[in-house]
Amino acid sequence: MVSIAMATFNGAAFLPAQLESLLSQTRQPDELVVADDLSTDATPDIVRAFALTCPFPVRLEINDQRLGVAQNFNRALSLCTGDLVLLSDQDDVWLPEKIAVLEQEALRNPDSSCFINDALLADRELVPTGTTKRGQIRAAGLPDEAMVMGCCAAFRRSLLTCLLPIPTSQRAHDNWLVQTADLLHQTSRLDDCLQLYRRHGDNASDFFVNRLEQPNFIQGLIERAQGLVRKATHSGGLADEQNFLATASQRMSERQEEFIKLVGREHATCTLASTEARARHLARRCAIRTLPRYRRFPEISALWRDGGYATSGKVPSVIKDMLISATREIASTL
Repeated sequence: MVSIAMATFNGAAFLPAQLESLLSQTRQPDELVVADDLSTDATPDIVRAFALTCPFPVRLEINDQRLGVAQNFNRALSLCTGDLVLLSDQDDVWLPEKIAVLEQEALRNPDSSCFINDALLADRELVPTGTTKRGQIRAAGLPDEAMVMGCCAAFRRSLLTCLLPIPTSQRAHDNWLVQTADLLHQTSRLDDCLQLYRRHGDNASDFFVNRLEQPNFIQGLIERAQGLVRKATHSGGLADEQNFLATASQRMSERQEEFIKLVGREHATCTLASTEARARHLARRCAIRTLPRYRRFPEISALWRDGGYATSGKVPSVIKDMLISATREIASTL
């Protein structure tokens, strides 16, 4: 059984095209669950009208209070009953074979529980730019793991059993779901472009590889240099990663039996140990960044000898730790 979990908020301008693309699927879903975050436009009415003639069940739930994107998706996911659950944004358009391809990928790869397809970037009017999200990532010199788009993802029920509810400490639902799947080596990333990813100017994500212009390697370097400056002057960065790892470790400990059922006892134990080790290394890196720069080299050398940079960015991270002062990063995790 295949479910679609959709989160909506004031999506009336683009929602009809996405709903129509669900009707055009060669393998239609067994249910669509829509969680609406108190839209003030016609979004709920559009969903209700769609449900009247739709050949598959549609469930619309309107939140009692505004939850934000991550927790709105959490509600939609929690109400789905399928063995495979696809996430849907309100403003994309799926190509007809999307569900069929992801379902077949899940059947071919029983050892994976998270499946992510590529997407064609398109403008507001759904005119494709000729670039894809994975193509943008690779052109910028980023690893494939940078592809964490929830709107391109499908999850097995067995993984969702481990990861729901999405912790309120996690600001992005897709980062929590996909990056935890990555920790568990449960992610399968496809080169298949199975949807149009509409960039209309008001998207929730402004990650530079989501832009319609294709970044070259130099532009990627410039963007990362600018990111370095932002990390040097704003809280976040290591603190966000440390928060994610600490939350993931806590969830693995609390749901130990579920994780063992998912990946096996040895794999679950090793993943928890490595995640806790990475969190400790990040804590040491955060502490290093509070020191005067002239005092950092001995601490960086010790962390390097202990293998801390092997799991935490290697030489580029050493350079960051020598340059960045981020006392507020530690404060933001307390």
